[in-house]
Amino acid sequence: MFTDRLTKLRQARGWTKKEFSAQIGKTQQTVGKWENGTNAPTFKDLVKLVELFGVTSDYLLGLSDAPSKYAYPPFNDDKEEYVGEMFKQLDEGNQDATVDFIENRLDNQHISKEIREKDHRKQIVGQDNRPTKRVSIYAGVNSQGFELSEVPVDCLDYPVPIPVHDIAFKVVGDFLQPSFFDDEVMFVMKDSILRTGDICIVQQKSKYHVMKVSQDKENSDIHLNSLNYDKGLNTFSEKDDFTIFGKVVLM
Repeated sequence: MFTDRLTKLRQARGWTKKEFSAQIGKTQQTVGKWENGTNAPTFKDLVKLVELFGVTSDYLLGLSDAPSKYAYPPFNDDKEEYVGEMFKQLDEGNQDATVDFIENRLDNQHISKEIREKDHRKQIVGQDNRPTKRVSIYAGVNSQGFELSEVPVDCLDYPVPIPVHDIAFKVVGDFLQPSFFDDEVMFVMKDSILRTGDICIVQQKSKYHVMKVSQDKENSDIHLNSLNYDKGLNTFSEKDDFTIFGKVVLM
């Protein structure tokens, strides 16, 4: 089972044994022995294979039929089939978000095509000339830390394409400049993985704050720094009592 799945994973990526051996840092002879079953990888090599192909060790060893914990199918050249199989694994909410994303990309593609056809030099499209979609606003982001409403506090027509998001806020004031300007809409995706440099919404008690993820170069500690520089830099560390509400999605 291992030899069959290893071979299929390699072939799905279009790698020859020589190319695969270069990817994994082994000789072509070693890779050949893995695939014909005359030799088995060490534990360290198995970990490398798992990371390289993005599958679980159980799948590689034939102990599970799910390629990964998310049960994504191995990538192949049939993109439509590949995306369709992943779509089936999503719950209803994420399926709706995926459809929104595809619609937004089509809107963006349509707008880009119009720009190319009308004037190759024109890269900025006036908002008045673009189609819009209604966006519900659930809070006004202010410098003191804002509160989240259970129902929309405002609605506005926003030019498409609109980022895929779970909730939207509107900036009130210029305290977030130059990252965000007054009246700018802030789109947020909940339950997102954060990386250094990302902007996120942090909840502390009943207040929400806009903060940026940074990493201390000396001890690698993760910090969250407020973007409200006019009022002084407010920093959260992993020791503080807070929760991550979501990540700000940028176009």
